[in-house]
Amino acid sequence: MDDALWFGDKTMGKWFLDIRTQLGYTQKEFSEILGYTVFEISRFENDVRKIPKCTRVCVMMMFICFQKGDLVMQKLVSSPRIHKALQQVVTAKLRVGNSNN
Repeated sequence: MDDALWFGDKTMGKWFLDIRTQLGYTQKEFSEILGYTVFEISRFENDVRKIPKCTRVCVMMMFICFQKGDLVMQKLVSSPRIHKALQQVVTAKLRVGNSNN
């Protein structure tokens, strides 16, 4: 997926920072939720380090839940767990799809 589709006219770091602040998390809280250090969160927000796609998906899911009013827990699944869950779903769909042949 093209970065322009993810971030529009913002940089990846600005997008990340905006979502974090809209969710009301400090860098420390966000680092604990996503499984990164505060230093890494700062590097993401300042466009020093590219944000992994699985982390972008996690942050977007948090934002969608927040907009729907469903984000009530301080902690959501960490991005590696979400990434693993997404892989399991895709694998399961592939298995179902292949069994229909």
